[in-house]
Amino acid sequence: MILLVPFFGLILIFGSALVALIVWWRRRQRDRLVQEIMSGGNTLAHWQYSASEWATAVNEEFTWVKHRDQPGQVFIAPAGIYIAGPGEDHLIRLRGQGKFVTHASYRGTDISPLKVRVRWKVVRRYRDAEHVQYHTEDYRIPVPPTCKADAERVVQWFTMQAEQNPDAVNSVTSPDAPLSLFSKEPFA
Repeated sequence: MILLVPFFGLILIFGSALVALIVWWRRRQRDRLVQEIMSGGNTLAHWQYSASEWATAVNEEFTWVKHRDQPGQVFIAPAGIYIAGPGEDHLIRLRGQGKFVTHASYRGTDISPLKVRVRWKVVRRYRDAEHVQYHTEDYRIPVPPTCKADAERVVQWFTMQAEQNPDAVNSVTSPDAPLSLFSKEPFA
């Protein structure tokens, strides 16, 4: 009985150290991705919102933001979308872990957001069976009126990627999902 106490203590210490290491590693990977997105090397678009544009964006799409009174900014790269406001930020991963952007659109009007759809497939293997799940996430990014050309460039880039990689689009799209030719799928 006395030997079990140090044994469980060691397990608790090693378990805590392992959890801390995993948290540190994930945070480091996130920070690297944010740096990649913000560095400008692969950045497709970057825009700064005025205070009123930010307030509108927060009310319509970025509801997670707490500080609405100061302006924010958006960085878009092939790897992800980084939304930064005063004291808070949000990272949307667009690739990795099987993710692929299957749709991007922008109408070019003052009230039209940039729309991006990300899909991925998760395959879980059980004893004698394989379970496949298809996931879809849609993102709407408000575009300031002065950044319409940037939004159109983002759409062109992701559309070109989807058209040049039909196998990638098909691999992450459920067979029963609505999808028309050339990845022009409906977007809610």
